[in-house]
Amino acid sequence: MKIISKIALVCLLATVFSQMFAQNWSQKREVEMKIEGEPFNLAELGAVIVSDGETIKFLHVSDAAQRPAAYRDIDAKSDDEVLMMNGKRIRDTATLKKMYDELAIGDAVKIGVRRGEQMFILDFPKIDPKDAPKMMMRMVVDDGSGNTDEMTFGAEDIFPAMELQMLFTMEDGKLIARPTHEFKPGKINGLDIAEGDVITAINGKTIKSLDDFREAYAAIAVGETVKLSADRNGKTVSSNFKKPEPVAGGGRMMIKRESN
Repeated sequence: MKIISKIALVCLLATVFSQMFAQNWSQKREVEMKIEGEPFNLAELGAVIVSDGETIKFLHVSDAAQRPAAYRDIDAKSDDEVLMMNGKRIRDTATLKKMYDELAIGDAVKIGVRRGEQMFILDFPKIDPKDAPKMMMRMVVDDGSGNTDEMTFGAEDIFPAMELQMLFTMEDGKLIARPTHEFKPGKINGLDIAEGDVITAINGKTIKSLDDFREAYAAIAVGETVKLSADRNGKTVSSNFKKPEPVAGGGRMMIKRESN
């Protein structure tokens, strides 16, 4: 059974920085769509790939000038549909991420895409993370009531756990908790997480990456105990709570790319 994450991320302003320049968007584009699963960040193209449950597409692709020189001629555009990767049909972003993560630096990444009536292959080597442009995201999270929260963080990766009213993001090698506007302390009995907490362990497993957290959290069944350890301003904070049911139903995401 597929669970649709309710990602109420209504605005995301992304600017990609390289070591040599920072450039603002010269155009404005807004998109509203239901998001299923997690967005996948393709570092080589400064791109965000998402699924709406039926199609997988590039939601955002950085301008060629903002990419490393070896990737400037890759012809990817926003709204290109992703069909395959390295000869395998892609039906969700989790599969895409898993296949990508299994590749070694320098291995060929071949993504089959469809643009209108055209179908073609994007072919490039997997980049060394230290050479990849860094994406910064400014997100406005809306619970539908008109109230919004704004967050800015490095988009190394993001894991939405909307049943906890929480986003977890990797920032400077640390897993950071980012509560959404819907989050209310005490709503989930035993859950003690605050903005900016650094998650250090889950059910006794040390967290060194978002994948560590994602896999450990996914292995816990609904209703089972989740034990989180976090660093809050130098002090260890512990949470002990029952894993809630995932949030069913769609969310919408609006992407804005604009100049100052």
